Amino acid sequence: MPPTVLIVEDTQSLAMMYQSYLLPTGVNTLVASDGQTAMDIINKVHPDLIVLDVMLPDMNGLDILATLEPDNSPQVVVLTGHATKEMAIQAIKLGASDFLEKPIEADRFRITVNNALKIKNLKQTVTQYKNKYENGKYFDLIGSSKQMQSVYQIISSASASKATVFITGE
Repeated sequence: MPPTVLIVEDTQSLAMMYQSYLLPTGVNTLVASDGQTAMDIINKVHPDLIVLDVMLPDMNGLDILATLEPDNSPQVVVLTGHATKEMAIQAIKLGASDFLEKPIEADRFRITVNNALKIKNLKQTVTQYKNKYENGKYFDLIGSSKQMQSVYQIISSASASKATVFITGE
């Protein structure tokens, strides 16, 4: 399933232009023209990436960014026509993966979106491997086979006593 990109942009012509930039990439795009609509879509759809304008009619885009959970949130690319160094620093501190100043060239936009989606994919892969590793690990022992699970049960039941236990096997 292709990734979903939410474009949060109050200027309809710019939102359509950003969508057209992403057309060749094959991603699914959704558009929100204000902050509340964006929050509703984020909570219902859980997009992989949010392209987030800072100046929205009902709220500041950075306020939306601040509400996202760092561990389980989409990647965010912040864009604005009123950029300052302080705003860019704040956006990155809040978890944005990149910060673009309008006007944005098509190639630069596509590369930034592609990079952000790669980061999202890498984070998911790391989480999957971490979970797999943690599920198959018992303290410093690693193994998820039935035989190792049986060894872990023996260790757990014997750990309550002070007895010395010798476990053998192949």
